[in-house]
Amino acid sequence: MKPDTREVLAALSAAEVDRLLGHIEKGERHPEALALSLGLSRATIESRLNGLVRVGVLERYTVPGDGNRPKVMYRPTSAAKPLVEDAEALIETHWRRLSATKRAEMAALEEQFLYGRIPEEEFRKRRREVEQKYENIVRFAERTSVSVQTPGPRSQ
Repeated sequence: MKPDTREVLAALSAAEVDRLLGHIEKGERHPEALALSLGLSRATIESRLNGLVRVGVLERYTVPGDGNRPKVMYRPTSAAKPLVEDAEALIETHWRRLSATKRAEMAALEEQFLYGRIPEEEFRKRRREVEQKYENIVRFAERTSVSVQTPGPRSQ
């Protein structure tokens, strides 16, 4: 069954997934070793790995282990790299749109003030509100480990 968009986004954005995938790409592929390296519980690692397997980013494979029991390991699927590249492009597009929206909101506000449609006090208040709104978006992205460039002021 195909995972829905929310499930893919949740799996990719779960805490520590970026570091987890980095360790897997470097060849550290057993859950116990990953847990030790990342300083996380085995249960947390297993949960993240299972989520990434469900959405097609990782696949399980086995290698001979101690005794008769094989070791379960994880590696990226052939679809993992294109998915991450697509996700990065999507995020970049989103931030460009946010930046353009902020610039448009600020320009409309400036126009209202310059043409005397709103008093200076109202202009300053609304400008602070717009700036705060976009600052909150950036703070959220930083808390959730999303890599972003701040939607900046309009270039002159």
